[in-house]
Amino acid sequence: MSEIEVAGGWPQIISQLLSRKDLSASQAGAAMRSVLSGEATPSQITAFIISLRAKGETEIELEGMLAEVRRAAERVVLSDEIAQRALDIVGTGGDHSYSVNVSTMSAIVAAGAGIPVCKHGSRASSSKSGAADVLEALGVAIELDGPGVTRCVEEAGFGFCFAQRFHPAFRFTGPSRREIGVPTVFNLLGPMANPAPVSFMVVGVGDPKAATVMAHALVTRGVSRAWVVYGHGGMDELSLSGKCPIVEMHNGKLREFEIDPKSLGLGFADVA
Repeated sequence: MSEIEVAGGWPQIISQLLSRKDLSASQAGAAMRSVLSGEATPSQITAFIISLRAKGETEIELEGMLAEVRRAAERVVLSDEIAQRALDIVGTGGDHSYSVNVSTMSAIVAAGAGIPVCKHGSRASSSKSGAADVLEALGVAIELDGPGVTRCVEEAGFGFCFAQRFHPAFRFTGPSRREIGVPTVFNLLGPMANPAPVSFMVVGVGDPKAATVMAHALVTRGVSRAWVVYGHGGMDELSLSGKCPIVEMHNGKLREFEIDPKSLGLGFADVA
């Protein structure tokens, strides 16, 4: 009997979500394992991600699914000395702002300041260019394997994990995600699923309701400190159009605060 059958089977999972009843971590994990193993059909995948999005993802569900996503990923190994300082800056996408790729530029600046950066990302979804697009245009070899990324971080202080390369099981979700064309749970899971053991993360979200549940889920992946940021104006990165809410996770504890551009000596600017 498969794990999804032990969890009640797809009819039970989908019916529960349609009734707006939360899944347990084991149910969510079993469903995600079925998806990533190629066992789930396209119809089951579509029904799952749509009914889950309509209900709203909980931190428990994200924790269960994130564990399976990371288990299915190819890993990047970093030395303890580097891992304890390593940073990722990433966004969920899906904000439809068509902005430039601020997270990648920020990651390069951080690396230039001496912080080891292991950037996780993919091609554009809602922006003008994704991390992979920007780095490829700069001449970076984006399809490196784990040892290649490790070498880049160790020797240059910056490495890039191309999501499609390190999460091959995501190929089973591609057709459903493309056909429905709206953000799904994978927009939340992807940014948290860096295959390297980074200790610090800045994660941008375009949906403020997702910030707290994502911060809770990040506790389970061993991150020491993370900021989940929502940009004023609906951007999945810090913006200058107003105060930006932040959910900080530090050693397993959460606190919420705001960053005001004026407090940093910056003037307001419209998102447009």
